[in-house]
Amino acid sequence: QGDLDKAIAALKKSVEVEPGSLQAWRRLAETCEKAGKAEEALAAWQELVKQEEGPVGTVRAIPEITETHAAFAYAALGTKSQKDGNAAEANVLYGKAVGIIEAYSQTSPLYQQTEVAMAAATGADVAGRRQELIQLYGRVMDALSVLS
Repeated sequence: QGDLDKAIAALKKSVEVEPGSLQAWRRLAETCEKAGKAEEALAAWQELVKQEEGPVGTVRAIPEITETHAAFAYAALGTKSQKDGNAAEANVLYGKAVGIIEAYSQTSPLYQQTEVAMAAATGADVAGRRQELIQLYGRVMDALSVLS
């Protein structure tokens, strides 16, 4: 409701209770960015990547559905690396973001239907999520073209 500090405090409690929630880490990072708390946002993006590269990201209930929150983290970390002048690292991180988005885009129709059904049951916005990924893909591809 516009109180970013209160939202950040609530999200920090959320990730403390459920540290494997990639969605909560993403929301925390994005909210910190909106609040101008760059270092806290960076730490949240790094933790999201740590979770994604650990058991949370490698053992999934439905492995055929690609989890996409890490794509946002890799893109944010790639942007930081690019701003810091580390083009090689930025290239790797952007590549990981692109890989996740491309894997998600290749989800079989059966599992796309499963995702839509799960979203209907939970109130998630699949169309909005897909639009965010399209926009992220464009930003990352633009950044990669600048690097090359």
